[in-house]
Amino acid sequence: MERNSMRIPLALYTGDQIVEKLALLDSGAEGNFISRITARKLRLPLTKLEKRVKVLNVDGTLNTSAYVTHTARVTFFIGDRKMTEDLMVSGLGGEQLILGMPWLRHYNPQINWQTGEIHFPLRRKLNIKRVRGVLDHTPAEVLIRAKTSVSQTLEHNQKTEEKKPIEELIPDFLIDYKRQFEKHASERFPESRPYDHTIDLKPGVETLNCKVYPLSPIEQQLQNEFLTDNL
Repeated sequence: MERNSMRIPLALYTGDQIVEKLALLDSGAEGNFISRITARKLRLPLTKLEKRVKVLNVDGTLNTSAYVTHTARVTFFIGDRKMTEDLMVSGLGGEQLILGMPWLRHYNPQINWQTGEIHFPLRRKLNIKRVRGVLDHTPAEVLIRAKTSVSQTLEHNQKTEEKKPIEELIPDFLIDYKRQFEKHASERFPESRPYDHTIDLKPGVETLNCKVYPLSPIEQQLQNEFLTDNL
């Protein structure tokens, strides 16, 4: 990760007063710090750590304080954003406060390191569990082309699909009735046979001009459209 840093103004609240300070925002720092001198001047209450923490400089050498033994809980404002952090008390040379990667990860601000502008995301957000997969590291342009290729392939397969003979489509146990599945036979009534039952109508009986299941005008229209399209 490329290291970036810049100084930002903040208003530090000490309980009875607000003091303006400059903090070093540093993506290369692995902690959040306040200088021992600044903590003493502001008379900040310190909390002793159960286990001391070794502090190294950027070049890997031990810091002048060597170890962090205390933290100071500090409330401060950046713009109108209020924050409370436990800062490690250490020797910082000429710096008063350092906000490092723990702070950047927690607040995840949008930073323009060239102009010094900082924007915080809206506090109200929808948490959606991210599903990681093979598409995570694929360029967007490639994905768009891949989707196009898939659709084109499906269309090509549909156009070039060969028409299979009816014998391959009918199960073996129905092969004797193959004729019933043929398109020509399915569009005709079966041939008349001697044992067909007849329906004898009584002569002179007046027919009823009604429907067994009357439909509403809308239902009738939908039925007519369906019959027209499918018959």
